[in-house]
Amino acid sequence: MPFPNPATHSPDEAALVRTILAHHAADLPKLVYADWLEERGDPRGPFLRAFVEATADGSPYPDPAGFPQPWLDLMGVPALTACRQHALPLTPVELLLKARPAFGITEQQIGDEMIPLRASKFGGGADVPDGFEWPTHRGNALDFLAQFDLAELAASPAADALPRTGLLSVFFHSAGGVSDSGDVGGWRFYRFDESEPLRRLLHPGSSIANPRNACRLDFDETLTLPENWCWSESVSDEVQETYRNEVSETGLHHQLLGWPRFLQSDADWFSINGLVRHLMTLGSNFELDWTWGDAGLLYFGIPTDALRTGDFSKTDFDFQSC
Repeated sequence: MPFPNPATHSPDEAALVRTILAHHAADLPKLVYADWLEERGDPRGPFLRAFVEATADGSPYPDPAGFPQPWLDLMGVPALTACRQHALPLTPVELLLKARPAFGITEQQIGDEMIPLRASKFGGGADVPDGFEWPTHRGNALDFLAQFDLAELAASPAADALPRTGLLSVFFHSAGGVSDSGDVGGWRFYRFDESEPLRRLLHPGSSIANPRNACRLDFDETLTLPENWCWSESVSDEVQETYRNEVSETGLHHQLLGWPRFLQSDADWFSINGLVRHLMTLGSNFELDWTWGDAGLLYFGIPTDALRTGDFSKTDFDFQSC
């Protein structure tokens, strides 16, 4: 199960939540969804209705205990609750207009042979079509980092920015000193069509499944907010720090989509206006021999238009370390 704790449980429910995420500042899609849940005897319905009403009139929020965290996240419950708790100068509409869904990724190391062909995974061999030419940079074969089953992710309403089919694969020159978008060719993305026969191919420099240990992946749906809000000059540094630590902080280590959490400053390619979107962050993991500098992070971005059309040849890159 790629979603051990899914936010939705049927295609019809996912479609309703998809509408909410596309119009998150509006109450009507949430109330329609609350009706749908109530008709099925789901206690999330009365809770969501009460939460929408409390957000509008400032009355106390209902108790979220017992409801699945991914579902609460996508509904905006933790973000709005924290914003009110800390009396931040942001309206619910302002906050939710900026919200973007994302996937947190958790890896579990297992034998590569235990991971089915085309499944989402880190490391091991890459599932590629016949005739695939392994990418190189500066004369060295890139490392295979990850692959993601887009059809599997498409079941989640958080995946709407991604193509709905195919296998998305990521290669990177781990030992090549690649640090930013100027080193073109040091990373490579491929999207293989769902109709293409694939086989698992090992790194050309290894007789085993590549230096990166194989991991199966689980995904958690969540809602993200920009780390750096465009505050007015009257907003204190203390308020801004509270927002960063208590509202926009997700604690995600590996992440697909959403707003990035840069270790240092925003990457040169990143744009708050949405022309270039965060695609993926991959963090270090010492136990898996997956380390970037001093426990650093790899950030990948993509123009919004290219993401919409599934053109992953236009990805950009930045590396940041503590």
